[in-house]
Amino acid sequence: SGRLSRGLLTLQVGGSALLLWIGVVALGELSIVKQLKMSFDPATVTTAELRLRKDPALKDPVAAVRFCEALEDRLNTIPGIRGAAITSAEYGVMPTGARFEFEGRETQGENQGGQIEFVSPRLLDVFGLEPLSGRMLRRGDNEDSLKVCVVNEDFVRKYFANAEPLGAQFTLQRGRDREPLELTVVGVIP
Repeated sequence: SGRLSRGLLTLQVGGSALLLWIGVVALGELSIVKQLKMSFDPATVTTAELRLRKDPALKDPVAAVRFCEALEDRLNTIPGIRGAAITSAEYGVMPTGARFEFEGRETQGENQGGQIEFVSPRLLDVFGLEPLSGRMLRRGDNEDSLKVCVVNEDFVRKYFANAEPLGAQFTLQRGRDREPLELTVVGVIP
């Protein structure tokens, strides 16, 4: 019984230390989040996570897009909702990595990478923001149309320091097993 009680005591102390460590890490993360300067009032935005990967009917990308469009339309009919949008961004998770190549420019260190997210057209409405120049995405911007994108101010500073980004074209390399995408910039967002 002595060994058992010592073992249980060791387990209890170890578990308490682990919980204390988790609490300290969580408080540190929370303080970092509170220091972030947002371009919107976070108290007016509600987020939810939607996992479509487990539904066999939504494995087809076209079916998933149709489902998301119908969901977004339905959410936008709720009284008191300023706007609803869907994005692939996850809080606390790094977005999909990508590499950008610009025609007529040497691809060196400064052009070696970035991040890309997929969003529905009403994303800026949710945050009460407008494009800084150009336009936001539209539902008509799909697989059958010209491949377009919007870029943020950081992207413009990094890749278009002295050039007009609207109408610029670049190639998005998304990994070895996926075809590169030729994209045209149609808008700049905050």
